[in-house]
Amino acid sequence: MKKQKWLWVALFVMLASAPNALLLKTVLGTTHPLFINALRFGLAGLILLPYILTSIYGLKKAGKWLLQGTAALVVATVAYVYSLEFAPASYVSLFALLSPIIMVLFAQRLLKERIATRAYAGITLAAGGAGLMCLLPFISTTKEMQFYPVATALCIVSVMAFPFSIIRFKQVHQKFRVPLPAIVGFSSMAVAGVSLVSWLITTDGSVPSIGLTDGLIIGYAGGMVLGVWRILMLRSYDFVSTPVLGILTYLEAFVAILLAVMLLHEKLTWYMWAGGVLIVLGVFVVEYHKYSRKHSSPLVIPHKILQLMK
Repeated sequence: MKKQKWLWVALFVMLASAPNALLLKTVLGTTHPLFINALRFGLAGLILLPYILTSIYGLKKAGKWLLQGTAALVVATVAYVYSLEFAPASYVSLFALLSPIIMVLFAQRLLKERIATRAYAGITLAAGGAGLMCLLPFISTTKEMQFYPVATALCIVSVMAFPFSIIRFKQVHQKFRVPLPAIVGFSSMAVAGVSLVSWLITTDGSVPSIGLTDGLIIGYAGGMVLGVWRILMLRSYDFVSTPVLGILTYLEAFVAILLAVMLLHEKLTWYMWAGGVLIVLGVFVVEYHKYSRKHSSPLVIPHKILQLMK
């Protein structure tokens, strides 16, 4: 029962985070990405500062493990921001599809998590669906396939480092009993500090003016997405398997596309629908064997997910 509850928590977190990228795009059009990173991660760190201060002993005890996870998150975040300087966002987004798969491999290697063949099949279906949604638009809008070596290297570093940071944070929480708000707050402060220093070094240091709307978006991205919802996501990872979280990440991407269709009046193409169906099928493949024994209908999970997507 507890696993099912945290599955719904993870699903809520992914759906609630879906508008994040869409909203940040409006801010990034006028403000440097590193400055935005410093603001939103800094906000998350300040909100969680009391947890950091009350968990100093635990954070020190975690030592190497915490520093490894924090360093990986810093590297992943900064590498991602700089990759956008060397290639279009559509090119960078293709590499982001690898992140959930790499997390599964890390979980199997570092956490000794047993990954069933059914789970691999499910996340492969979901990855295929997400790839369909991202790859076909990229190919159709690009006359000649271009290769961006610097951006590619940065993307590979990012998609390797971010899953590793999540795994390390889970280990810090479970092995050293460090509260998740303290872990998220400490790592957010580190990302904010590095982003701020990088911004000061690479620009003239002129602070841009930020209006009320942009401020609210940064508040949502920092306080809710990086603060509250990241804590809930890490907590759900104690009960929900890595492949399921990976598939929900792809589901978040699909919902983000639907939001762009509804709010920006973009065209919903056949490959978007096909990709969404494959992602939901991925959830069904992973979860069917668990819930078919407990519920009268084996379609309970994908059915509820489809209801949420209406």
